Amino acid sequence: MIFIKVNIVNIFLLFLFVQIYSTDGQTGYTQRCTCIKESATGYFCAEQSCNIQYQYKKCFSGRSTVRTRDGKDISLSNIQIGQEVLVSNRNKLIFQPIYDIIHRENTKFYTFIHLTIFNHYENSTQSIEISSKHLIFKYGLLDPIFASEIQIGDHLQLVNQFEIIPGKVIHIDEIISQGYCAPLTFSGTIVVNNLVSSNYAEVRNHHLAHLAMQPYRWWRNTFGPTQTIQTDLNWYISILYNFANKTGFLHIL
Repeated sequence: MIFIKVNIVNIFLLFLFVQIYSTDGQTGYTQRCTCIKESATGYFCAEQSCNIQYQYKKCFSGRSTVRTRDGKDISLSNIQIGQEVLVSNRNKLIFQPIYDIIHRENTKFYTFIHLTIFNHYENSTQSIEISSKHLIFKYGLLDPIFASEIQIGDHLQLVNQFEIIPGKVIHIDEIISQGYCAPLTFSGTIVVNNLVSSNYAEVRNHHLAHLAMQPYRWWRNTFGPTQTIQTDLNWYISILYNFANKTGFLHIL
């Protein structure tokens, strides 16, 4: 009975998590054009002015990299489900397979927060392109925070020669970068561009988000990985979201 109650709670939490994730639009940018000069005949626009507004995504940029078991750094735009990548499990660096990718798009352009981190061990810098409400780990803290809450002078969990060290944030700006990707690992963490990050965005509590994904981890572990990666939310989470939305569970939680 206790097991059933726990799993029901997990499903409700998953509904909430999917609702938050589903607010993420799929268009890379919107373009608005205004005609500033008509043709001599007046039948068409001879010259127009266009304004492009890039969209924010709740994940990492496509050119962000992860470290695989064979020591290679592979971009998230090319990573495949089942490949083992570096993660942090209870502050211990190990390799785990990517069991799914929530969504991925490789062609359009999106706006990300660009964090530059100083590695005092190597006297070098490292950077990451991450959405504003994606969770990332500060050094010395168990709970990650939103990337938008990181300030210059903060220390993040930086991986250097297979060891987690403090990396100092020395610069923060915005960057337009191609593509996005949201991978999932069994630990709920992933090392991206040598920085320890969460799998999750929009949900402030990393542990709650990881608990909410427990039924989905069980599903993938039991029935195997999906064969296709979508630009929108994967089919399983979309079904749960639609069901929760129609039944009104999302308004109760």
